[in-house]
Amino acid sequence: MERRVIVVEGPLAFGIRRFQAARADDVGLEILTQPLLAARLTANLDLDALVAGSARMADLALLQRRVSETLPDDAMLPRQLRDAALGRVRLAPKLFASLRPENFVAV
Repeated sequence: MERRVIVVEGPLAFGIRRFQAARADDVGLEILTQPLLAARLTANLDLDALVAGSARMADLALLQRRVSETLPDDAMLPRQLRDAALGRVRLAPKLFASLRPENFVAV
């Protein structure tokens, strides 16, 4: 199975393209919008560092710590997963054989 990633513009294009892929039984195709792609590549919130600025951040940091404590040994939080992925970026072509923008109004 060849894995591919398509980046589309906006939620409507996202929904339509996902429907088309499901209808065509297109296994191995991942469809993202620009914000979803950015979230995958730049997630870097250190909740513990943001605790002093907000009670809400303190609550989120507490939730993250509790989730982390209950995770199995081989599971990772998003930042840990991102750091591990960056350490293996040389393998990206094997995971994402092709990445192309599709039907953007302005690129």
